[in-house]
Amino acid sequence: MKISIRTAIHILTFSVFLVMLGSAYFLYTSYYKYRDSQKLVKYVKYSNSLSKLLINISNEKVKSDIYAITKNSIPFLKDQLKEARVVTDNSIKELKKQITIAEFKPLFEQLSKINTIRKDNDTFKHVDEYFRNIINTILLYQKRLLQFSYMQEIKADIDISLALTKAIKNNIIENNIISSYLAKDEIIPENKFNQLKKDIQIADASLPIDTLTIDIYKNIDKLKYKVNLNDLIENRKIVDYINLHYYNSNEFYGYTIDTMDWDSVLRDHIYYLNMMRNNVNDFIVKKAFKLESMNLHILIISAIIFIFSLLLQIGSYFIIRGVQNNINSLSSLLNKLAKIIGIDVDLDISTTIGQYRAYHIIEESMEKLEEEKEKANEANKAKSLFLANMSHEIRTPINGVMGFIELLKMTKLDNLQLDYLNTIDISAKNLLLIINQILDLSKIESDKMELYIEDFDPCKEFSDVINIFSAKAMQENIALVTYIDPDLPQVIKGDVLKLKEIITNLINNAIKFTPRGGEVTVRILKKKIKDNKVKIYFEVKDTGIGMTPEQIKKIFEPFTQADSSTTKHYGGTGLGMTIVKKYIEMMGSDIKVASKYKEGTTFYFDLDFEIENSIKCIIDILNYKIDLLADSSSLTQSLKFYLDKFSIPYREIKSIDDMKSQLLFISDFEFDRFDILKQRGIKYVYFANVGNNQKPSALGVLCYPLFPISLHKYLNEIFTKHQPLNFNPLKFKKALIVEDNIINQRLMKIILDDLEIENSIAKNGKEAVDLYMKGRYDFIFMDLSMPIMDGFEATKVIRQYESDNSLKKVPIIALTSNVLEKDREAFFEAGGSEFLAKPTTQTVLISTISKILQKGTK
Repeated sequence: MKISIRTAIHILTFSVFLVMLGSAYFLYTSYYKYRDSQKLVKYVKYSNSLSKLLINISNEKVKSDIYAITKNSIPFLKDQLKEARVVTDNSIKELKKQITIAEFKPLFEQLSKINTIRKDNDTFKHVDEYFRNIINTILLYQKRLLQFSYMQEIKADIDISLALTKAIKNNIIENNIISSYLAKDEIIPENKFNQLKKDIQIADASLPIDTLTIDIYKNIDKLKYKVNLNDLIENRKIVDYINLHYYNSNEFYGYTIDTMDWDSVLRDHIYYLNMMRNNVNDFIVKKAFKLESMNLHILIISAIIFIFSLLLQIGSYFIIRGVQNNINSLSSLLNKLAKIIGIDVDLDISTTIGQYRAYHIIEESMEKLEEEKEKANEANKAKSLFLANMSHEIRTPINGVMGFIELLKMTKLDNLQLDYLNTIDISAKNLLLIINQILDLSKIESDKMELYIEDFDPCKEFSDVINIFSAKAMQENIALVTYIDPDLPQVIKGDVLKLKEIITNLINNAIKFTPRGGEVTVRILKKKIKDNKVKIYFEVKDTGIGMTPEQIKKIFEPFTQADSSTTKHYGGTGLGMTIVKKYIEMMGSDIKVASKYKEGTTFYFDLDFEIENSIKCIIDILNYKIDLLADSSSLTQSLKFYLDKFSIPYREIKSIDDMKSQLLFISDFEFDRFDILKQRGIKYVYFANVGNNQKPSALGVLCYPLFPISLHKYLNEIFTKHQPLNFNPLKFKKALIVEDNIINQRLMKIILDDLEIENSIAKNGKEAVDLYMKGRYDFIFMDLSMPIMDGFEATKVIRQYESDNSLKKVPIIALTSNVLEKDREAFFEAGGSEFLAKPTTQTVLISTISKILQKGTK
């Protein structure tokens, strides 16, 4: 059976309402019983005090009657009356302490007249009516206990207490009447006597005291009580006999029992009845306290349940309201979805029919979504294949263009030709950057981009990638200042290619958006080492155009720049920062940006790397003292940073005359003192801002940017020999170029010839294998996409040949336009050593070959 959401909501609402209603009822009844339990205890205590007052007033009434009848003929009666009045007054005082006068106003109004009534009594006036009214008022208050008879736990006990109260009242009335007639020596009228006899028999004989579960005779001598009761009955028989026989026949005068004796016996009987009633009341109080405690617990539990149910009711209201809003939103969304798949319907999913139709629409939508997903996957595959093919086809001619541009720059050109060539070079590099960025973004969006973790030297790799921008910064008259921490571990693990691409994008942007004469600062610093991991801080800061907060929000979106006018003025695809952000997120961090409009921008982030070799990048200490005569430029600050890291003691001086060391480092702000240096024969190193010429008498010149490894080596050469070393470690090496494109063959041959590396050329993989088997090579530069046998297969064959003949592995360096991750992985699976994407430069080749020489053949 299906229940609609609307019906379920109504059931839920009604259920919560019933719970709240039930808890409210229990809360009310438990509070009512708890309050009545407290009132019962109070009223029982009132009843005891009222009974005591009732007995004492009754006793005073009897004494008053005897005193009035005898007219003071018996002297001690007056003393007994005074004593009885004192006891009554004390009872009134005790009662006033326990109860509020307002609550017992009628009683206290009557008691306030007691002194006047006593004077009337002493003058032998009739006061029976007054005492009778007081007695009736007290009995009326005591009957208030009847209101608690609804409590079944104590109903029987209350009935006994009230029955005893009634018995006490009847005995008091009897005592008052009989004592009065005995004192007056008058005959009791037969009708009154019979009524008294009937009342007292009913009052005493009807008490169900034998059925009580408590000891009603507590503190009472049961035997004595029965003897007194028997005495009372026997005396009554005598009085009955006298009244009925002697007085009526006038045969005998006088009673056989004295008034005082009668009063004494009856007062004892009343006293015992009152003690029994007090015992019952004490039992009622104990039960009332238990009921009070029990009802208090019920009250607390009921209150908690009520509050909970109330909160549940309030919560259910908001939940139901929220559910209804969600239902409405979902219904609206499903209606839109239905229209998209071609179904015109007005759904209300709170109904059973609406739910059924919604399931049908969702099912159809999922089927169509699967179809669209398959189409999208096919389109993505086609796109990826297209991008890969286009990348390969475009990279191959660009490799030739850029390679020969670099070679052409080394020839003798006039300024106009060099300017044209630089323009062509910049355009080619921009085209290559666009191709790389589009391809990278495609990989990221298709979730096919993976990290390739390998060992690398951070000081060297970071220096190499920053150094690529040295020429560009010089052309733009921009100071490129570096702070690469020499304390970084010598070898760490990470995706160095993606990391270098991140740095490349950030520096390229910084230079692009910094005006001439500005400054770009790159900081790569060790933050901490813990658990064989190093945290490295990266920062690229410029003094460029800056950004507003609104522009900062847009820079990481693909195909977007901070300002639409930026694209026209500075160029670019708007993909660089998107790729940077994605790469950094893949490495487990996030890039942050701080910028001020028209003042500059800073990009910074932290990355964690595993440590492969914890030895510092640079550990040699250069034991040499120098003097430093410099301004406060950025180059000076960078130089001082490295001097401190290399533990080279230096003393800052203000004048050449202050020089004490054997070597002076001097900046170009002292350009007018170089002749003096030459005259004095002072050995010095000159460091200059971008664009200044080298001074002929200097041992060396330092310009932007400074790098830890090259600077350390440079300083070591200056300190030891005062002249740079000129040694080519690549000389006499032999390389095999495997390339099917004639232009690229020629380009690689020229580059290797310039590096004094002997080389041979193979047009495909088959020729490469044959040449390798005939002769030995130190390096093989392998293209991957070639006819007859491609580079993957050729690499496998060479590795198998080496294994079969126990030969040392030759480094095989991929130099290819196939730059997809799957191509990279396939090459390394085949046994490749290093992977380079076309186009490449002489600098990159030297860096790669040097890396292989340092690490040894894999």
